[in-house]
Amino acid sequence: MNQRRNRNRNRSAFTLLELMLVLAILVVLAGVVSYNIFGAQDDAYAKTTLTQLQNLKQAVTMYKLKVNEMPDSLESLVNGPSDPNKKAMFGSAILEEVPKDAWGNDITYSLNGNKFEIRSAGIDGQVNSDDDLVVAG
Repeated sequence: MNQRRNRNRNRSAFTLLELMLVLAILVVLAGVVSYNIFGAQDDAYAKTTLTQLQNLKQAVTMYKLKVNEMPDSLESLVNGPSDPNKKAMFGSAILEEVPKDAWGNDITYSLNGNKFEIRSAGIDGQVNSDDDLVVAG
């Protein structure tokens, strides 16, 4: 009877192995949850940046309608054309400032005749890589 009471008393605590196993399970769960959260954040950044690029495309179109030519740069959407004769046609600024993408990178604009491309470098910050987000007009 005394031996049984000692066995029950010794068994009332967790062993080190059991504690390590529970800790390992919690670490794995935390890793899975954090991976899913950060992946969702990158998706949200990409969607936000695509929306910004679409808005810039509309601003470029508005500039063309106002001035009857394509802007030289995205800064032209803020400051207007450098030609004083066209500046009068421009009127007020289309944008208050040129935005950055959701990752804080500059958005690039390239013009080829009447075609243009607005590009975000994406999550890696490197232009012309697989994760770039592009809107063309």
